[in-house]
Amino acid sequence: ILCNLIFLPVLRNLSSWLRTTPMGRVLPVDDNLYFHKLIGVLVALAFSGHITFHYLDFIWHSMSGSGASLLTQTLLNWTGISGHLITLCMTLMMLTGLERFRRMHWGIPGFNFKFSGHSLFVRMHKLWLLVLILLWSHSKAFWQYSLFPVCLLITDKLIGRLRGRDEVEMIAAQMPARDVLHITMRPTNGRRFKFQAGQYLFLNCPQVSKTEWHPFTISSSPWESTFSVHIKCRKDMDWAYGIRKLLEERSSADTQQTAHDFSDLSQACIGGGGDTASNRESRGQPKGSLKIRRHRLYVDGPYGTSSAMVFEFKVMILVAAGVGVTPFASILKTLAFQAKNGVLETPLKKVAFFWTCRDESELNSFKDIMVGIVNDTCLGQIFELNTYLTGEIHLKIHRANEKYQQYAGRPDWNRIGKRIGDEHPDDDIGVFLCGPGAMAKELSAMCKKLNLPPSKAGSQEADSRSRRFKFHKESF
Repeated sequence: ILCNLIFLPVLRNLSSWLRTTPMGRVLPVDDNLYFHKLIGVLVALAFSGHITFHYLDFIWHSMSGSGASLLTQTLLNWTGISGHLITLCMTLMMLTGLERFRRMHWGIPGFNFKFSGHSLFVRMHKLWLLVLILLWSHSKAFWQYSLFPVCLLITDKLIGRLRGRDEVEMIAAQMPARDVLHITMRPTNGRRFKFQAGQYLFLNCPQVSKTEWHPFTISSSPWESTFSVHIKCRKDMDWAYGIRKLLEERSSADTQQTAHDFSDLSQACIGGGGDTASNRESRGQPKGSLKIRRHRLYVDGPYGTSSAMVFEFKVMILVAAGVGVTPFASILKTLAFQAKNGVLETPLKKVAFFWTCRDESELNSFKDIMVGIVNDTCLGQIFELNTYLTGEIHLKIHRANEKYQQYAGRPDWNRIGKRIGDEHPDDDIGVFLCGPGAMAKELSAMCKKLNLPPSKAGSQEADSRSRRFKFHKESF
């Protein structure tokens, strides 16, 4: 049963559909990866006990003379062979799935050959199909338990394959900040890529890897004619850095990239042909936009996340860490468009956005978009932008911006939550996070603290606690 349940949390299309139904409020669809790992641990405990007791039984029969030898019972029959192969495959899948392993890198000295733990993890997890076939032959009754979940899995995979067949055109590539790549795309078939604010997609670049699909949050608004993603592309990220290298290798070498500006990748043409940045400007193309025709990209999506529930609240606290700002950039641009055109799904009272960054270069990647929303007359009165720089700050060169609140250090979530709760005592407050697990624990603790039952507080305090903080996370 556990071997079949492990498939359900990773059915992306099913999870996205469940979010649109009343069951999405009951089922933990936002914790699907956690439950996938939890079931994996339970499977490991179950098959460890299964193997242990089988071996104890084999040893007892072998020593008592009531059965064949230990070797014959374990390896000289198909049940024993298939059981050991299943154990080997599942062990490899579990070990390569550990976060510490996925972040590792290896190389052969003297050879230009490197591979990462994540690439090995992706390949090892494809052994699930072999494990399923072996389980069907290992136990005659297994197919009865696996028929329904396997049908769901095949359907989900087929939908993903069909959605990922259409090629998309890379229109522009920019480096808005250090180690952040901004790619703008559109479908080559002329159709509009339909999505909702806060959703994500899977991106494939065959010139980097034909088999790897990586998830990225859509950072553009659904009202735009194109769609875009922001990709972290540090040197230790083999796939993402591979795209960056692919673009840099095709760049012209006539100009150098300048720091801290929203410019082209290497401020030059990708693809050659004498199409320099100055030539593009003379043709009327905006600076920072690249036409790229030789790189094939494929998109599977969009898929829903908890961030899409933001439109159900009148008061919301949005929290992002670093590049986790991408879903909220899409959401805020959508809210600004809806407010401007009078089509807001929910009357907004307060949108408080908190963005933590390590340094100013990370902040610069989306700062212009956020300041633009602050200046927008439609959202300017209800939108509050707060930035926190948690890394080292050079005070002599750092300049404060009066258009939004700037802090050094980490946010005091209890103070922030109490202030916004006191300002809106009659409205439920949606708290949305796209950030690391440690920050999720802090925000979850804040919501629980401010949602104390009325019986545990005085009557005056109970009245102020009639509203509820509802926490939704999208951890990375």
